[in-house]
Amino acid sequence: MKNSFLTRREEIVLTTIDLMDELGIANVSMKEIAKRENVTDAALYKHFRSKEEIFLKVFEYYVRYDSYIFHTVEAKKGSFKEKIFTYFQLYAVYYDNYHAITSILGMYEVLLYNGEFARIVKETVGRRNRFLMELLEKGLEKGEFERNVTPENMAYILSGAFEKIIYMWRLERYQYSLKEKAEGAVGELLELYDKKVK
Repeated sequence: MKNSFLTRREEIVLTTIDLMDELGIANVSMKEIAKRENVTDAALYKHFRSKEEIFLKVFEYYVRYDSYIFHTVEAKKGSFKEKIFTYFQLYAVYYDNYHAITSILGMYEVLLYNGEFARIVKETVGRRNRFLMELLEKGLEKGEFERNVTPENMAYILSGAFEKIIYMWRLERYQYSLKEKAEGAVGELLELYDKKVK
């Protein structure tokens, strides 16, 4: 994932993501990052004050395409059902093309008690959830969906299913296309919520 145009800080972030994917977040240390970067611990501390600071940058890297995905979905022509499908499809393509980035999902619980990290995660997860709920609410208003499941619960169902698929994909070490698996599951769930299906 690295190239010659990256800054040293960006290289460290990408190395950390790779290590998280290979070793798990609990086993990533400043010493391990420095070793992989082929620098001394002291040299690493010139760029980041702590492992937590690196992890915050890792998380920022993880969500860097959120705005692009939101704008792409909003601009898409078609039904809200199609927009929601595209929302998950775009994230699946991103993750399919950069497997290691999905290791960030394991950060949530581990760093939940770090005040700054917890705040950023809460904001990000909240923003994604609100965006999805708004699509579902608009689809409901347009008569595309049944009223027997609330937009909030449907957002939880869709997001939860998507994350579970990612976890299983990671457990199986990326042996198949996440995009195809996610499209199948999200498509089926949206069909169940579709007002036209009886």
